[in-house]
Amino acid sequence: MKNTTTYWQSFGRTLIFLIILAGIGCAGPASLVEYYTLASLTENPDGAAEPILFKSGAGANLSIGVGPLTFPKTIDRPHIVTRTSTYKLRVAEFHRWGGSLHEDFLNVLCENMALLLGTNQAEPYPWETYFKPRWQLYITVRRFDGILGEQARLNVMWRLTNRKSGKTVLVRQSEFKEAVSGSDYESFVSAQSRVLAAFSREIALEIAKLQISEP
Repeated sequence: MKNTTTYWQSFGRTLIFLIILAGIGCAGPASLVEYYTLASLTENPDGAAEPILFKSGAGANLSIGVGPLTFPKTIDRPHIVTRTSTYKLRVAEFHRWGGSLHEDFLNVLCENMALLLGTNQAEPYPWETYFKPRWQLYITVRRFDGILGEQARLNVMWRLTNRKSGKTVLVRQSEFKEAVSGSDYESFVSAQSRVLAAFSREIALEIAKLQISEP
């Protein structure tokens, strides 16, 4: 009887140990996943110091529709994508976007436009039918990646249309690079936010000039 009891006690302890190991095995990878989001100029600690191209109230009537936006399939995914060489990509299994990169990119670009142009009328595509933007920005992203610990890079084709006249007023290809301050993914995403901010400034400057010349 004693041997039987000892056997079942030992078996019970072993079974519990195996269950714990299985639980760790199932929960382990998920618990290692970290999620990231791009930051706008307003979320940057130094964001308040960013120049507003139109003084307070001057850009109130300026309206801009941001999009459609096209991403290459290589980066339009939940995982953060970097490069290890010109020809080789690294898709990070445990470092992912907190939501949709496509949506995050558009929303941050709109926030940056609102700050830089002093307007609250910067809306991501598709917008509601009541919104009638004066300017519409079409964006085709060719690259939005970089090398971990080295640099983030944005290569983009963009076109600006005056919806009042129906004419395309500007077509441009732009490229931006930012050094990455550390070897971790948070530093890399921070650099990506800065290249997006640089892109935002270029667009805002052009819209400001057009708004003055074509009131």
